[in-house]
Amino acid sequence: MISFRQYALCATICGDRRYHLWMMTPTAFMLLGLYAWSVQLRDGLAVTGQID
Repeated sequence: MISFRQYALCATICGDRRYHLWMMTPTAFMLLGLYAWSVQLRDGLAVTGQID
């Protein structure tokens, strides 16, 4: 079981420069979406112009 965990960990973090750049792209989009969601929670629908 330990060897499987080590293999799985290495498969997710080991890679060359292209791999890390590729993984940063969706991570950046997810962080941008998380920020937008937090603004929406904080300021409400007025952020998107949906006020009464």
